[in-house]
Amino acid sequence: MGGQRQPRDPPPRHPHRDGADGRHGRHRDARRTDPRGARLRRHPPAAPRCRSRGHGLAAGRAAAHAPAGLTHDGRVSGAAPADHLAELLAPGLRLVVVGPAVTACAAARGHHHAGPGDDFWRLLHESGITGRRLAPEEDADLLAAGVGLTHLVQDPPRAGSRPAPHDLARFCAAVEEHAPAWVAFHGKAAAAAGDRSAGHRPPSLGPVPWTVGGSRAFVLPSASGANRRSSYDGRPTRLEWWAELAALLP
Repeated sequence: MGGQRQPRDPPPRHPHRDGADGRHGRHRDARRTDPRGARLRRHPPAAPRCRSRGHGLAAGRAAAHAPAGLTHDGRVSGAAPADHLAELLAPGLRLVVVGPAVTACAAARGHHHAGPGDDFWRLLHESGITGRRLAPEEDADLLAAGVGLTHLVQDPPRAGSRPAPHDLARFCAAVEEHAPAWVAFHGKAAAAAGDRSAGHRPPSLGPVPWTVGGSRAFVLPSASGANRRSSYDGRPTRLEWWAELAALLP
């Protein structure tokens, strides 16, 4: 009589190869039940970026002090830009500053001139137009100083779309309605649109020989951080032009 054959031990499993539950374990099953799979998952579109020059250690320090709604590198966090950034206007102002267009960065934060490197609020104060330096979040306080803000293109840009045309009719109607003493074009790009509509040559900085809706007009050098040079129509600093406007205001 021969003895009974003893059953062999099952081959060892390889958990890293076969998954936690064997060759057809839960890792492979989970991958098969998700038709998209991790490799096919799409990332959401990037939020609009505001230009900033922070790198390395400086960028790391800025991250701890980044304004609400912005990351340290100037990227707008959270939702897409708002559909509209309200202009600041009231009857009988001393001055209305008009820019070429609302930026995506300002619209996303909900305040005017809120981008990194923008010297708008500093120049307003140092020229004497405002009694103290306001923060972008305090832009509504400008009205108490007799200053308003608007743009030739009031709606922010949208990704993939063409730039909107200047709405000169809306702008001129707003100036006529509120009748400020002065209108200041923030940069030559904004003033050029008004010049073309009035049939004049491209503008220089300073007072212009035509009016907007009955209001006297002035061309300011842009306060953008990108507008830095050694001379501004013969003057070494932008502040000199802003101070000249301040001296003309009632």
